[in-house]
Amino acid sequence: MAYTKIRDIPDEQLIVIDDLAKQKHLSREAYLRTVVEQLFEQKILTEVEEHFNEIVAKVTRKLEETDRLFMQIMEKLYGDT
Repeated sequence: MAYTKIRDIPDEQLIVIDDLAKQKHLSREAYLRTVVEQLFEQKILTEVEEHFNEIVAKVTRKLEETDRLFMQIMEKLYGDT
């Protein structure tokens, strides 16, 4: 596992981070690891959702095209109803 060190975090931000960690009964390091994991998971979920939306859009277009073609066939077979 990689080691990362973050420098020059303002004291007021560290106070907030330490408070949030304390509320969750975590060390600063464990809390920040959790935050990084959540950011990573959110990015993955966003990418999956975007991919899903692209697929839904493609399927919707195909269904609309199929419906249009079906209606044309029905008109040719049975005329305007």
